[in-house]
Amino acid sequence: TYCYWSAQLCEAFKIPHFSLLTSTGADAKSMFFYLKVKGQIEEAVKKLNIQHVSVHRPGTILDRDNDDRFIEKLARYAPFTPKITAKQIARAMMVEAEKVHSEAQNQQTRITFGNKEMLNFAKTPLL
Repeated sequence: TYCYWSAQLCEAFKIPHFSLLTSTGADAKSMFFYLKVKGQIEEAVKKLNIQHVSVHRPGTILDRDNDDRFIEKLARYAPFTPKITAKQIARAMMVEAEKVHSEAQNQQTRITFGNKEMLNFAKTPLL
């Protein structure tokens, strides 16, 4: 997929950080195809020789303008599902990337952020 190909380019050009957006519940062993594929991509990207890999797993995206998904429409009204906006996702990924690049990290890291952590990043001012 394009996510994996992008990560391979990152590895080939020795780009030190790759951020991957997947989904809450991503699991390579899931019986649900969507979550299984997301989990497989996460595992494949984490195996590449990239210094820092950040995996972001948002909950239900509330304002997906370019893509209607029936399940997400239903999940918007479920009180027990984690929710986030596209703007919050973008801001969370930007803040986390800036944090990675501002801190000198010599070891390889693999970090996964859930919806709660992403919402916290989204509230953080940019560096």
